[in-house]
Amino acid sequence: MSSTFKDRFKSFPWGKAVAVTGALGAGKTEWALNLSMAFLALGESVTLADVDILNPYFTVRSLSNLPLSEGLSVVCTAGEARWSDLPLVPPAVGRALLKEGERVCIDVGGGERGAVALAQIAPLMDQVGYTLLYVVNPYQPSTASPDGVQRLLQGLERASKTKATALVANPHLMEATTPDAVVAGYEKVNAFSQILGIPILFVGVSSALYDEVAAVFDDTEAMLWPIERRVLMPWEKR
Repeated sequence: MSSTFKDRFKSFPWGKAVAVTGALGAGKTEWALNLSMAFLALGESVTLADVDILNPYFTVRSLSNLPLSEGLSVVCTAGEARWSDLPLVPPAVGRALLKEGERVCIDVGGGERGAVALAQIAPLMDQVGYTLLYVVNPYQPSTASPDGVQRLLQGLERASKTKATALVANPHLMEATTPDAVVAGYEKVNAFSQILGIPILFVGVSSALYDEVAAVFDDTEAMLWPIERRVLMPWEKR
């Protein structure tokens, strides 16, 4: 984390709870992990809470050994229930939110149905203060247009009983991503941002492409974030 990025990251008015949501497959878990690591790097005590009820095989709970080994406290539904799609929020999430000095990053399930779980702790999030980040990949069909982005956001906010604080632009085409694709995708999300009246906080780019994108990226408000991929597809784990 560069000193400039570190200073800008610290200056953002973060809530005690930092929840990450968006469409299915937008990259929410990746962002929840990276944000947790960033807070940890600043010396904070961090709990990473998994309340993704829709896709249990590409979530924090499926990677629990990794964050635990790096110093995070990870909370997810216990026992066999962790692999169900029931909207269960572990009581430990509430305890972490009430713990003094604890930052709580929350990985939320995709779409309106996934956001239902967040509604269970929305009153407590209101009480302690929260930041809700809405991750947008403009190359996904469901969020490729302003109408699609707005429709999904309205559904998420209605189901979760929370309001989005900022957008996270996560423009990628998996292995086919190029610097031009990142920049063009960011420009699309920036247009969405103007329509929604919600600022872009971060723009995600793989570490391998970071230098090329940074050389042409000129937004002075959004922060370009070199994403470290931690969520791998089954064939990438061999």
